[in-house]
Amino acid sequence: MKQLGDDDILLAAAFVDGDLPEPQRARFELRLAAEPDLAEHVEHLLQTDELVRRHTRREGADRRHSRLRLLPTLAVAAAAIAAIFAVRAFLVDERLSARSIDVALVPSFESALEWIARDPALAGQLPPGLDELRGANDPPNVDAHTFHEAVSRSESRAFGAATPAETTAAFFSLTARAPVASTVLVFGFPKEGAPLRYWPAIDDADASRIAAGDHVLPGASFRLVDDPRGARIEYQRGFLVPIGAERVDVVIASRPAVAAVDAALLEPASDVGTEVDRLRAAGFATVVFIVDEP
Repeated sequence: MKQLGDDDILLAAAFVDGDLPEPQRARFELRLAAEPDLAEHVEHLLQTDELVRRHTRREGADRRHSRLRLLPTLAVAAAAIAAIFAVRAFLVDERLSARSIDVALVPSFESALEWIARDPALAGQLPPGLDELRGANDPPNVDAHTFHEAVSRSESRAFGAATPAETTAAFFSLTARAPVASTVLVFGFPKEGAPLRYWPAIDDADASRIAAGDHVLPGASFRLVDDPRGARIEYQRGFLVPIGAERVDVVIASRPAVAAVDAALLEPASDVGTEVDRLRAAGFATVVFIVDEP
């Protein structure tokens, strides 16, 4: 591992302590995705954090300064950890897995009315723009901005929530919580039909890179449009389960966005097993969900 400068050592200690304010923390997280030596140093700090805490309690000194005085000790501990994980490839896999995204699959629907009906808190809300929600004589009863805030809160509840390995839906979305800037690929393998590339879209390969934070793929279910015609809501159904597919095995792969994705990886393999093997060989963490056709 390359020797870090004093400024980076101080930043790493502050990051582990939770002392970096935004947006400095966000900039540091982007560096972690791009600088393996810095990321490895932070990992070593995290792995020996309990040792530092015990030392701090014993000395009764300021925790942050104590950590800096213990840097030689941390270096020895880091060397011991590296010796345990002597196989470099295994160490890399562990590091990538620790920073893979948290992902959940959320069923979606053909119509916005069905989507809204699943959340009692949204029942009866009729925003402008979604004509299907209103009868011929039913005017909007909530403004677009208020509805958008409410439906965004509803969708955000899926972040970090447990999700079943198998579900039934005609459409689906994915919630992704990325600890660092990440590359995300999503493929579908129907029981009947050709493999699919769900994400990134065929005409937007650059979208495979997402920033640290919370995301909905392919996008938020409800979009706020504010233009000269006025504020209104547009609905996005999500990824389609092809008609006649019977079921789709959905492979989601992620890794820190440290390098461009090989173009060959953007095309789906012939089957799920082959896809998972080649993505893992390229340093991706993978998860597989099953979506049954209604």
